[in-house]
Amino acid sequence: MPALINKYQKKVLETKLKKAYSVINNIHNKLHLEYDSVYDTFVTDTPTIELRREHFNSFFKELQSPDVCGSIQNIESKKCFETTNGSLRSIYRTFNNKSTLHTANMFQENAIIDRDGTIYFVGNVIASQWNNSYTVDINGKKGPNRAGYDVFIFFFEQNSDKLTPYKTLGYCDKNSSNVHNGFGCTYYAVNDICPWDENKRYWDCIP
Repeated sequence: MPALINKYQKKVLETKLKKAYSVINNIHNKLHLEYDSVYDTFVTDTPTIELRREHFNSFFKELQSPDVCGSIQNIESKKCFETTNGSLRSIYRTFNNKSTLHTANMFQENAIIDRDGTIYFVGNVIASQWNNSYTVDINGKKGPNRAGYDVFIFFFEQNSDKLTPYKTLGYCDKNSSNVHNGFGCTYYAVNDICPWDENKRYWDCIP
C-alpha cells in the first residue's frame, strides 16, 4: 500500500508540473508577441525595479490569478507559505532533502498564487544568472517543497526567447548537498527521463 500511495503522489506531481509548464509557456509566448521581445523588454543584466514589476504585473494579468503572496520583506498572513518571517529557506529543501534550498532566485518582489494552489515566482532580482527565469511551486503548501519534486525552474533563452526547462546534472544529483540541487532536474522531470538510469522514468527513479 505505501508503494502505491507513493506512486500515485508522484503521478499527481507529474501532472501538475505539465500543467504549470503549459501555463507559463502560453503566457510567456503571449507576452513575447505583445511586447515584441520578453527578454529585451523585461530582462536585462541589471533589471530595474520598474521592468521587473512590469513583467510581474503582465504575467499576473494574463494568469488572472486571485492573489499575490506579498514580498520577501512582508509575506502576508501565511497566504502562500507557512511562515511570516520572510525566509523561504525555512520552507524549501533540496532534491535529496539534505540541505535547505537556495531560494534567492525565487522570491523578492512578489509571487503569485493561482486558484489551484500553484505558486509562480516571476523573474528574479538578485543575480543576473537567474534574471530570465520563472520558478514554480506546483503543490503550494501541500509540499513536499523540494526542488525536483514540486519546485522547478524555467529559463527563457536570450537569443530565441524560447522557454526551456533548466537542465544540469550538477543540480540534479542524488548525493549532492549543493544548495541549488534539484533545480537542474526540471528538464528531466518534464521529459520523464531518469538522469542516472536510461532504463527508468524520472518519476520512478527520484529518491
